[in-house]
Amino acid sequence: ADDDDGGIHRRIKSWVCIKQCGACCYLGTDEPDLQALTNEDERALYKSMIAPSGWCKHFDTEDRSCTIYETRPRFCRTEPEVFEDIFDVPKEEFVDAAIGSCLDAITHLYGDESQEFDRYQQVIDEGLPAE
Repeated sequence: ADDDDGGIHRRIKSWVCIKQCGACCYLGTDEPDLQALTNEDERALYKSMIAPSGWCKHFDTEDRSCTIYETRPRFCRTEPEVFEDIFDVPKEEFVDAAIGSCLDAITHLYGDESQEFDRYQQVIDEGLPAE
């Protein structure tokens, strides 16, 4: 069998988080629609995290990072189980849904011609090496 791929390396599309973006940490200043959060405690926690600026109170706007990343709430986690539970996204659709969610948040906050959008798109386009 010829294993030579002619120099072509396949890539697998994968969701990734880019450092110093924070688009998902901007919670807004309008009353949030929290219908997806079925747990009243989670809704209360989410509302308590909104600073007057609209940013999550745990987001450090100077270095653009989460100050509670390791212990962040479940609804702040971009994981297949969370997307399935909160948004009814089947695990096999997680990657596309997560990428779409990030692109929407980045576009809404920074614009589709921003450095953040370009950096995210570049990382997504590069993908992960196929095994």
